[in-house]
Amino acid sequence: MIKVKINPEKGNREHDLAHQFQITGFPTVFRIDEGEPRRIAIYSTMEDFSAAFDGRPTSNAIESGYSLLEHGKAAEAGNQFDRAMRSDPKNPELHVMKGVALYEQGHRVEAEYEFQAANHIKPQPAAYDYLANIALDKRQWSDALQYSNQLIALDPNYGHGHGYYLRALAYWDLGETYEAYNDADRACSMGHQEACTIRQKLRQAR
Repeated sequence: MIKVKINPEKGNREHDLAHQFQITGFPTVFRIDEGEPRRIAIYSTMEDFSAAFDGRPTSNAIESGYSLLEHGKAAEAGNQFDRAMRSDPKNPELHVMKGVALYEQGHRVEAEYEFQAANHIKPQPAAYDYLANIALDKRQWSDALQYSNQLIALDPNYGHGHGYYLRALAYWDLGETYEAYNDADRACSMGHQEACTIRQKLRQAR
């Protein structure tokens, strides 16, 4: 059985749940599935509730999310991308942007989940970019190599050869300096300035 409640009274468990997640919009709409297990979806406005059931993406939320992210307000941006995903949960770009918002807040594990979710729907160059960076941060060189390979296979020209740059870093950390130099050289020739710096360092280390 499906129930819908709007602004339940204080003391009601739905009201307490909204308070727990700091959802204070008016009206706050609850869609309650009384099956097993019991599921509750919370919408902070009637617009969000309607959008979730007619399949329309909330374009204003997406635009707002991008703007907030550009202004360094990652947490607020993430909330907007969450709002948009309620009506378009299989949009891989939204998962990527949600991942970026989480990454900017330092939530690497949650960000990694969103990037993987995006790639599960449809492989995204930006998702592989961030996954490779997360792997490098975690000193997981083999994973970084794998993600950079997938990025190159998907779009070798992405970010002026950024995939080759990431792979050069992974190879370098693995001690494979010959391969690292070749990738840094290729990325540098494609206009990637950081790769040029890495190429110079590798050349001096020979």
